[in-house]
Parts: sequence; structure tokens; C-alpha cells
Amino acid sequence: MAGQVLTFASFLLGQAVLAGHGVPSAHLGDHGVLPAIVGGGLYLAAIALLAVGLGTILRATAGGLATLVGIVFLIPALAGLFPSWLQGILDFWPSRGAAAIFATVPDPDFPHPWLNLGGLWLGVAVVLTAAFVVFRRRDV
Repeated sequence: MAGQVLTFASFLLGQAVLAGHGVPSAHLGDHGVLPAIVGGGLYLAAIALLAVGLGTILRATAGGLATLVGIVFLIPALAGLFPSWLQGILDFWPSRGAAAIFATVPDPDFPHPWLNLGGLWLGVAVVLTAAFVVFRRRDV
């Protein structure tokens, strides 16, 4: 919910600033804008739940956040170092494939952003399931 509020507020504030400076701006009714905003909120929720799951598994907030930063930012930045057979997996990586949901114009590199976002949510479900199992066995 907070991600949806944040993306809507960011869009509305950003477009107001752009319009105030005479720069062309978008409106909620423009093609691709509303799905990008809704998808952006879902993306933020997925990343937040991923952080919670990682923090639970590692039993440390700092460790969970460091791992999250590595997963979301570091691995894609080092993508060129990975073997070619791993490149297809990186298309579904959280900060690459799923972030394509923010685009209002289709990106040919990521033709199905909702599928990519679904892949992210599937990964989040796996991490949360593992976190639940670990928590039940270790901490209760």
C-alpha cells in the first residue's frame, strides 16, 4: 500500500513540477502511465518483502539490507562478468527485468514487464517461504 501511495504521489508531484516549468508532462490517462504507476507500487512492495525475508533468514537487519543491495544493484552491475548461459536469468533479475514495469513505452529488451514482475514475486514467495520455515524452526 505504501508503495502505491509513494508512486502516485511521486508521479503527481513530478508532473506538477514539470508542468510548472513549461516542460511537457504526462497525465494519468495517457497511454501506459497508470499501469506503470501501479506496477511501480507492486515492484516496491516486492522489494520490501524481499528485504523482510532476507532479514529473517539472516537474523540481522544490516545483513538483510546488505544482501538486498547486492541482489538488486551489485549483481546486475557485474552482469558482464557472468557466463553467457546465465545472461537469460538476469533478464528476470529484480532491478532489470521487473523494473521494466516503470516504462510507459515498451522496451524491446523486456517485452513482457508484467511477466518479469511476476517472476520477481515468485522469487519473493520462495524467499518468504524459506524465511517462515527458518523462523519456525529456529526462533519459536
